Order: sequence, then structure tokens, then C-alpha cells
Amino acid sequence: SSGINAEYGGFMRNPLTRLISGFRDKVLRRTPEGIKGDMINIDPSLRKESTDADKFAAFAEGVVKDTIHNFHFVPQWSKMKVCDFPYDIIAQTETTSQQIKEIQEKTNLTQFEFPGSRSEAGFDSVATVHLAHEFYDKVKPDIMEAIYQLYKWDFVTMGYTKLSNPNFPYLDFDQDFEKEFGPLVYEKDPPSLKPSEPVRLGPG
Repeated sequence: SSGINAEYGGFMRNPLTRLISGFRDKVLRRTPEGIKGDMINIDPSLRKESTDADKFAAFAEGVVKDTIHNFHFVPQWSKMKVCDFPYDIIAQTETTSQQIKEIQEKTNLTQFEFPGSRSEAGFDSVATVHLAHEFYDKVKPDIMEAIYQLYKWDFVTMGYTKLSNPNFPYLDFDQDFEKEFGPLVYEKDPPSLKPSEPVRLGPG
């Protein structure tokens, strides 16, 4: 042992606002027309002049149908190995400043200054959470349900809320998770996976 008294932490985010943030960063900001090829296959009517909400609807469908791939869109509990890594704290980006202060106090690092979220720092003129209703209103109901199932364990393990919950995008441990997300059992073949791909295991 090195003798170092380390604290292990990570940050998670409501999957719905995280998906919008990923779309804005990986698609709108990094492609000339705000459109990736796979999005055109889903919605051939898309043009540069299409609304961001219409583009997002095609993007979200591509993610859940597994035609748009990016490590940033992988469910967080799987990406972070939540059940396998000995985290001391898992914080929420929705309350970044408050959470960082708590981490600083826990680790005796209050003398250092840490950045807050992009919105808190003024990088995003319109915070992602304020776009959620506008963007997801354009998503087909069956695709919306597929999004909830794809990120089911992010919602359940952290207590995150659906768009319809008054507490969105924050946590709500009083919600009926089985009513909101279905039986809390691991499906053999999640809808986003192709039969030839390995099945992602549910959280421990």
C-alpha cells in the first residue's frame, strides 16, 4: 500500500439532459450543418435550416437504434463501473457547485478553487435543462420509451427523474421506480443492442 488516504468520486447527470448536451457538443458544434449521416437516414427531410429540436429527434432515435455510436452516450452506470468501483461519493452535475463544496470539505481541499458546470460558468447561453421539453416534444413516443429503457439504471441507481416529474432534472427517491421504469430486473436483450453484440449487465 502507498499509504495515501484517497477519496474516490465521480459525477453523474440526468440521462435526458446528458443526451441533449452530447447532441449539442458532438453534433451541432462539430458538423457544418448540425447533421450526421445516420440522422438523414432516419429523417430524410432534415436540412441545415431544420430546427435543433427536429435534428435532436433524429439523433435520439439513432442512439437508441444503435446506428449512432459514441462512448459519451453509453449509460453512465456502465461507463463508470458503478457496481465494481469503490466510490466514496457520486455527485450530480445538476448541483455542481454545491457538490464540489461537499467534496472539498470531505477531502480537506477547501483552499483550492474548482470550476462549476458549463452553464454556471456562462459557456452555454441556454442551459440544457431549459431545452429539454422543447427537444423531447419532437421525439416519437416509442423512441422516448426506448430512451428511458436504455438509461433505466442511470435513473434508478441515482434516483433521477423523468421529464414529466415536477422535480426534473433533479433526484426524487420518493418516486415509484417500478411504475416509472418497469420491473427492476435485467433484460436479456436491451432494445438498443444488436443480437450479435454482448449484453450489458445490470448494476450489481
